[in-house]
Amino acid sequence: MSYCVHCGVKLAPSEARCPLCQTPVVDPVTPYDPSVPKEFPTRVREQHLEINPGATLVLAAVLLAVPSLICLFVDLLASGGLTWSPYPIGAFLMIFCAVLPPVLCRRNPFLWSVVVDDAALCLYLWMVEALSGGAWFHMIVFPVLLLLGVMLLAMAASIHQGILRGLGIPAVGLLLICVVALTVDLLITVTLTDQVRITWSAFVMIPCGIIAAMLIVIHRNNALRSELKRKLHL
Repeated sequence: MSYCVHCGVKLAPSEARCPLCQTPVVDPVTPYDPSVPKEFPTRVREQHLEINPGATLVLAAVLLAVPSLICLFVDLLASGGLTWSPYPIGAFLMIFCAVLPPVLCRRNPFLWSVVVDDAALCLYLWMVEALSGGAWFHMIVFPVLLLLGVMLLAMAASIHQGILRGLGIPAVGLLLICVVALTVDLLITVTLTDQVRITWSAFVMIPCGIIAAMLIVIHRNNALRSELKRKLHL
């Protein structure tokens, strides 16, 4: 039994080249013998995992229904009514809604996940506002979630169409974080103080904007990108 001089892999007599690094095998003691069965497979069979959508949804429903019923019974026994149990039950329903698109949608599951998850989160937070009181949902949360959902859909569509790729994806993601942070900051200050001003969002936008600009420069400069790959051994 010989070993590869480059990577140290054990080599059978049936190997003319190392199966790992493709280095030619030169061994005068154990010459190449193609009649010996190869120890390493030449082709890798693809494994396709088949998921039963019905069984997956039933399992998810059971796993989420059990804690929901426990919360409901404990709340009814302890307080004689619905006090805190709607909050965890709503959260479990939101989790179940998040399971639906990846299981049921064969085409563009991420796009449907954004739509369903955004809608489920909006309904849950609207329920929280209705139960706890206040006017923060329509003034702050709903505009932010709507903006976030639209931006994620646009980003996902751009990636799917091939318009956005490579380092442009994290760069655009960082820019979206800047937009969301600025929107939340402005909505909070306008709601609380009736003044349009930037406060804490600047601390988010400055580093995210700088990193996004660096990623865009690297993405658009082929020579710089190749040099960084060589330096970082990527």
